[in-house]
Amino acid sequence: MKYCKRPKALKGGIGQHADPRKINKRVLALGIKTEMEHTNNRCMAMWISTDHIVELGQNYYKELMKMERKLKKSKS
Repeated sequence: MKYCKRPKALKGGIGQHADPRKINKRVLALGIKTEMEHTNNRCMAMWISTDHIVELGQNYYKELMKMERKLKKSKS
């Protein structure tokens, strides 16, 4: 996984000083994939994911996916 410096456009955030290399690679990859729905900038997606994971925990994206599946199922 390629890491990049935090974009200047992303000021603040709980994960501002976190090191994405210390986050489980699978967890971060899932976060990046999820955030790429909102941006085409992989570096930005990595840092947004890092913020979410640091703030809300390693299971954030896994739980988010469960919630989205449940909501889609209830709509049908």
